[in-house]
Amino acid sequence: MRKREKEVLNTLLSFITEKQSSWEKLQAETRPIFIYGMGDGAEKIMRVFREKSIPLAGIFASDEFVRGHSFAGYKVRKLSEIEAQVDDFVIVLAFAAGYQSLVDKIVELNSRHTLIVPDVPVAGGGLFTYDYCVEHATELEEVYEMLADDESRRVYANIINFRISGNIRYLMDVTSPKAEIYRKIIKLTPNEIYVDLGAYNGDTIDEVLQYTRGKYIRIYAVEPDRKNFKKLCKYLDGKNFVYAYNAVAWCLDTTVPFSTKAGRQSAVSAFGQEIDARAVDSILQG
Repeated sequence: MRKREKEVLNTLLSFITEKQSSWEKLQAETRPIFIYGMGDGAEKIMRVFREKSIPLAGIFASDEFVRGHSFAGYKVRKLSEIEAQVDDFVIVLAFAAGYQSLVDKIVELNSRHTLIVPDVPVAGGGLFTYDYCVEHATELEEVYEMLADDESRRVYANIINFRISGNIRYLMDVTSPKAEIYRKIIKLTPNEIYVDLGAYNGDTIDEVLQYTRGKYIRIYAVEPDRKNFKKLCKYLDGKNFVYAYNAVAWCLDTTVPFSTKAGRQSAVSAFGQEIDARAVDSILQG
């Protein structure tokens, strides 16, 4: 053990129990490894696979989404097809689960197979590993100590351990029902000024209004993707004191290059077209 790591373990990061990263687990695997999902997440994971010489056996999607197409040079297969042909394999999840039925499906999948959810950055480079935590021990410990209660510290610790290990049990252990989050943590009232950055089609605004019984002071919705913005405006039609902006949320008012691909794949990109970018302070005007 390195001297720096010993010093850290003696004084900081007692809440981190995972030392082996998801990438180290995958490097040590002898079973076939399949990526579940496509898109930006899968591309980033495949890039790390190549860097770390982790063999990839193939890519699959949910059976209902397989249309005989390919992704990154691999034929996209059905899970049922792989299960029929391979006795034991490892699944690497390459996307985020945004709704309960999909979460339930992933949890069920985890009960049948070895499932690893490696952490890749949304923007920028670098990987979140135990070594990274050691290097940034002071900052991580500072955040831990700033949290107001034991439950918040437990959630924080579990998220850190999840990001290192890729083991979803850490998330399952600290997942609260949506109703509990809105009623006990966010504690919405009928007097909210709500700003939705990346408003998509208004889905989260709709959730907020369900818990405030349709009452609010003002709502500001910022959505950069043109197709999503049209859906958003359709949803907001007829609602008073709601202001929609077809723009990127940014640190100042400017223009930025944005690649429109619809859904999760749209992003600020050097190869995109220039669109408006707005700062929240500017939108709210004090």
